[in-house]
Amino acid sequence: MLDSLAIKGFRVIAMGSKTLNETKEVLQNRQRNDLEFDIDFLGFLVFQNKLKPDTAECMRNLMA
Repeated sequence: MLDSLAIKGFRVIAMGSKTLNETKEVLQNRQRNDLEFDIDFLGFLVFQNKLKPDTAECMRNLMA
């Protein structure tokens, strides 16, 4: 499903959650890999960022 959506031009962001019991100061000193380990997968956020109808003409004018 992810590949299919990405091929069609959709933006796909994975979302996850993890409870952290340390203080902000302790967390700031932890490595990113430690914080991103063992996250509960929540799902995908899927959205489309369509161009406005006049975008092509505007880009041509900017490049001229």
